[in-house]
Amino acid sequence: MKIFLTSAVIILLVANVILTGTVLFKTPKIGYVRSQNLIYGYLGMKEAQSRFQEKTNQWQTNTDTLRFDYQKSLSAYQQEYSKLSEKERKERENLLELQKNNVLNYSDAVSKKAKEEEEKMTEGVLNQINAFAEEFGKSEGYDIIFGTTLSGNLLYGNGAMDITDELLAGLNDKYKNK
Repeated sequence: MKIFLTSAVIILLVANVILTGTVLFKTPKIGYVRSQNLIYGYLGMKEAQSRFQEKTNQWQTNTDTLRFDYQKSLSAYQQEYSKLSEKERKERENLLELQKNNVLNYSDAVSKKAKEEEEKMTEGVLNQINAFAEEFGKSEGYDIIFGTTLSGNLLYGNGAMDITDELLAGLNDKYKNK
């Protein structure tokens, strides 16, 4: 019985050493993606940019209309200036100043809103990409996936380790099928 127990312990120790050695000396699976290509090739980003562009076009149209109305009022005032009394001039100048301030305030508000919307859009898209990259990395057995950026955190990568196209195809397939 003692021999059987000793043999079992030895077998367990050998198995443990083999498994530990395999885990410790396993070559990690590493890949990298060209981040800019991934982001701007992603259909979700293209669609988000298109929706954002529609909003900014509408805001610009509204701003242009306000500016046109102001210019029209200013031109009418300048043409009628000599026919107006001092009191009428002051009233019209006050209205023109108010109209000008409305144009400037709307323009500033739209710029701020556009910046916020763009940041929100980009954050949402990046969250989608990061979540998919994590799923992809786990399902494909990657230990690490690096991203190249313009700031240069990865200066070189062997082309065989570039998984941008594969990751982008999977990301776009998932987007199309949702």
